[in-house]
Amino acid sequence: MTGWFPGRIAAALNAEGPCLAIDTGCSSGLVALDAAVNAIRDNSCEQAIVASVNLLNLYQSDVADGMEGMNATTDRSAAFDDNANGMLWGEGACSVIVKPLQKAVEAGDHIYGVIRGTAVNHDGQTVRQGKVLQKAWKDGKINPEDLDYIEAHGTGTHLGDSIELSSIISAFKPYTKKKQFCGMGSLMANIGHTAGVSGLARVVKVLLAMKYNKLPSSPNFHVPNHHLQLEQSPVYIQDSLTEWPQPDKKKLVGVSAFSMTKTNCHVVIEEYQAPAADIPAVPYLMTVSADDRVQLKVQLNAMQNVFAVMSKLNWGGICVIRPIPVVRSAAMLSPLRLPPGLSACVGWSSSAGNSVMTGSISYKTVWFIRC
Repeated sequence: MTGWFPGRIAAALNAEGPCLAIDTGCSSGLVALDAAVNAIRDNSCEQAIVASVNLLNLYQSDVADGMEGMNATTDRSAAFDDNANGMLWGEGACSVIVKPLQKAVEAGDHIYGVIRGTAVNHDGQTVRQGKVLQKAWKDGKINPEDLDYIEAHGTGTHLGDSIELSSIISAFKPYTKKKQFCGMGSLMANIGHTAGVSGLARVVKVLLAMKYNKLPSSPNFHVPNHHLQLEQSPVYIQDSLTEWPQPDKKKLVGVSAFSMTKTNCHVVIEEYQAPAADIPAVPYLMTVSADDRVQLKVQLNAMQNVFAVMSKLNWGGICVIRPIPVVRSAAMLSPLRLPPGLSACVGWSSSAGNSVMTGSISYKTVWFIRC
């Protein structure tokens, strides 16, 4: 009774919309995301929590799951590599919240990305992985030439990798003749095959990659699968950590999840860039928790380090938007070394036996205060 688990969570949250347990094997998490998006589109619900969990409770999971011959014989998974020899299994839990973009903007939510298109299909008696990519591209009304990266299923088996690569190449064929413009990798080489969690885990990977403006490497890749000529295809394997390509446009990625049940899913995700109209011309408020002056200083220094390395900061997603007075303390704990244009003041006071910490960092109209 897998439906018991989402049912108990929905009861605890007093949710009244659709509550489903979806099992399509390894593509379950991403198929659930597709179902949530469609439920929001047809007004069955206002927002959705999509979650997946995979636990390995048996030592010999390969025998229990009937996976003899598909599991790796070494301790490393090497998706798309010519020496790939099978899958390694992993445990995981993952959840995301989905809601209409405009409602997320109005609520002041931190928006990690925008789902442009989703699609689900079944192979039937053949292979239709390429068609599910095309269906998702059509749903999202995107030009496939704008894709920067595809987070692939990447089983790490010669057969599975060959089928997926050929499907991706065939999906691009009607749209472009460009070569080597779209990166590709697989999280499976990092954390193993987390079964039904794997699709959602890939979504989290690409959202974090967009956030930090980096394309992470697909580990253990050295020699391309000899069955395909990648240099003549639209894709290349992302074999090292790089800056995100084409910084002059919104980031655009695809995420795939396939399964031995032959149910395929693909999701297209775009970077969210807040238009000027979505950025209120008011100060921002950010709370900083600390037990004492020393920890307050540590927290503010940690924030400073984050701000120094991030190329772009979405202040509206980080802070509470609220008109506030400027608060400064006369007592300086220590000067903070901040990026140009950023200044800070940290202080400590006591009132009626209660300790009060204040700290402010200003950047143009941006203020950080803890009182």
